[in-house]
Amino acid sequence: MSSADLEREIDLALQRLPAPRAPRTLAPRVMQAVAARVYAVAAAPAGWRRWPPVWRALGLVVACSIVAAIVVGVPLLSSYVENMAGPRAVADLWEMFAAPLVAPALVVVTVMCTAAALLLAALKHIAWEPQWTSHS
Repeated sequence: MSSADLEREIDLALQRLPAPRAPRTLAPRVMQAVAARVYAVAAAPAGWRRWPPVWRALGLVVACSIVAAIVVGVPLLSSYVENMAGPRAVADLWEMFAAPLVAPALVVVTVMCTAAALLLAALKHIAWEPQWTSHS
């Protein structure tokens, strides 16, 4: 018997076999497991709320420290550069163009980032809630 004949015999034997059937309870169990997992993932706190309170406080302190350093550092750096003899033109350009925009830009960026974070948190609770919940 050649390999082609053997291959044809095996193919015919496999085609005659009945199709395997899944147990009737398989589909409901799979759907229940998927629903339970989706619900567990959606119910779990995410991001900032998952952090321990100590880390949240530390993150808030670090963010406020960065903002304070920028607010205090920009005028100090401006006055330091202004008192130097060489980069007088740089100090003048800074005072004329950049300095009036830095503080308002920082406020706008902070407000927009906060608004985006709040919008994302609201959308998480509105749009990404699981469509079905199965508790068993």
